[in-house]
Amino acid sequence: MGTLIFLLFSYSFLVNSAEAWAQRDSNRIELARNEGEVILYSNLALDRGSALSNGFTKVHPNIKVKYLRGNAPQLANRVITERKAGKFQMDVLVISFFFSDQIIEAGALEAYCSPERDAFPPEFKDKNCVWTLLNANTHVIAYNTTLVPKPEAPKNYLDLLSPKWKGKMVMEDEGYRWFAYTLDKMGEEKGLSFMKRLAAQKLSFRHGDTLTAQLLAAGEFSVCVVCYGYRIELMKSKGAPVDWNADEPVTVSGSTISLAKQAPHPNAAKLLIDFILSKEGQTILASFFTVPARRDVPPLAPRLVQGLRMHPIKVELTRTLNFRRDQFFQIFKQE
Repeated sequence: MGTLIFLLFSYSFLVNSAEAWAQRDSNRIELARNEGEVILYSNLALDRGSALSNGFTKVHPNIKVKYLRGNAPQLANRVITERKAGKFQMDVLVISFFFSDQIIEAGALEAYCSPERDAFPPEFKDKNCVWTLLNANTHVIAYNTTLVPKPEAPKNYLDLLSPKWKGKMVMEDEGYRWFAYTLDKMGEEKGLSFMKRLAAQKLSFRHGDTLTAQLLAAGEFSVCVVCYGYRIELMKSKGAPVDWNADEPVTVSGSTISLAKQAPHPNAAKLLIDFILSKEGQTILASFFTVPARRDVPPLAPRLVQGLRMHPIKVELTRTLNFRRDQFFQIFKQE
């Protein structure tokens, strides 16, 4: 019932404030209407991306959102390939922050200082206005509550090394980004020692964080080494037997939003960025249990951020991506 009330409130808030929001820059709105469309490349789940697109078209019915969805590596490759070929098809990019640096280096993005950025904390945006973080995905240790009583659930990463969890844990098969965040948090020597001991626990690997969480809920595994906190909270809200604990300071990932350089529809692109960063847009994201990066939009499950110490986001970690990926696969030899 609480979720329903929140969603109804969010929709009412969006509709009632749409006209005021749309009148902030009448000249740009007119230019964007003449452009008629905006092309969004995004790694957000389809339901979230579609909800944001629909929210935008409620405010700007004369501007069509063309939505291309892909995972972060696919999008990064596409953007860089298009840029090398001199193609300018993308207006707005939403992608995992771990790929932002290489796309910036490819010359595919340009600065846009959206006025909505003022509501985002400094650690969630760059000083040059090239990117802004949309959501803070906390990395948590999840467990199946039918198989694991709450008092016995692992509370931190070191608890995962207990012999009782051997052969009972699952991890996403491309967890090298979490691997990189965690080494940054723990330090190189301590972090690599932990990872090698964790690998000796005979983990199972599955492709995709959604599938991993679903298999945990189905009882195929007792523990998920690293799941997204918002996904576990969403599944809990629907009755799934899952819960989580966090190893603090909690590592965080998320998606950034940026304006494409030489965007074919620059005015519509800026309007879309403004909307997604606005309180309206962030409220839509929050309705999916996502943790909004904007200060004045609380998450639907406050536990995801309240009282938790966060490890700072460092976009510069992207420069070690290939090296960390190789280390991850070398340590966690998957069968």
